[in-house]
Amino acid sequence: MNNGEVKYDFDFLNKISGGDKSFILEMVTTFKEMIPGFIENSIKFLKEKNYDALSKEVHKFIPGVTFLGINYMKDDLTLLEEYAKKQENIEELPELLDNTIIKVKEIVNIFEKEFNV
Repeated sequence: MNNGEVKYDFDFLNKISGGDKSFILEMVTTFKEMIPGFIENSIKFLKEKNYDALSKEVHKFIPGVTFLGINYMKDDLTLLEEYAKKQENIEELPELLDNTIIKVKEIVNIFEKEFNV
């Protein structure tokens, strides 16, 4: 994979599904389908300075990242949610969101190549 760095870990999904590959594929597909709305809404809420809505949008997205073991993305998402919710470090939100979107697109490319979704 990308620079030898593993971008996801399905241990949790394997555990809860008993290794059911169709369940895992369904989770990957569902996650991928969430992404356009997440990106569009997050950008819109940030532009509108609607930090409460941004915080909620990010909060809804985090479980998918957690279930799929996309751990390298969780720190940015956690900060994004926290800063938006508390309306702190607002000046950092655009960069955090940009970094998150880059990582989201990267994981989509990996899933498309590896799972043909």
